[in-house]
Amino acid sequence: MYTQVRCKDIASRKEMVLLKKGLSVLMLLLCGLLLLTGCGDADEKTITLPVGKGGEKVTLTASESIPEQFPKSIPIAKDAEVQSAISTKEAIIVMYDVRTDFKEIMKLYKDYYKSSGYTDLNETIIEDSYTGSGLLNGSKLLVTISTPNPDATSVVLTYQNKE
Repeated sequence: MYTQVRCKDIASRKEMVLLKKGLSVLMLLLCGLLLLTGCGDADEKTITLPVGKGGEKVTLTASESIPEQFPKSIPIAKDAEVQSAISTKEAIIVMYDVRTDFKEIMKLYKDYYKSSGYTDLNETIIEDSYTGSGLLNGSKLLVTISTPNPDATSVVLTYQNKE
């Protein structure tokens, strides 16, 4: 039993490291989005940022429309008002607001996960906040839904391509 607990603790630490790395990348992307949205009136904006010590770079493309490469099978609410979309080589992030009820939007994505055959599903629901993630054919979909005010529901879809 001691060995099982210890292995579980090690797995837990690895998950925490991956989570921290993922959150760092997400924060970088969001900062890039903030930079991009303030850069003029063009519909689509691109910026390249250096990351890491090896000279690696990340190119961000942001717009207020859903990128062509975003999978058509992933549902977008009918009354969605796209706030921004970010594309990188590894991921696409679409952020939109909707006037549809939080529970209805949550059901839309929970049903989509199940009907599409996603595996390794993880879901967290805290009050009017939902985070769900799953894998399908090596690609990952992360859905975050929140209610910043009583009149709106915000949705962030992060689609990560196969590595």
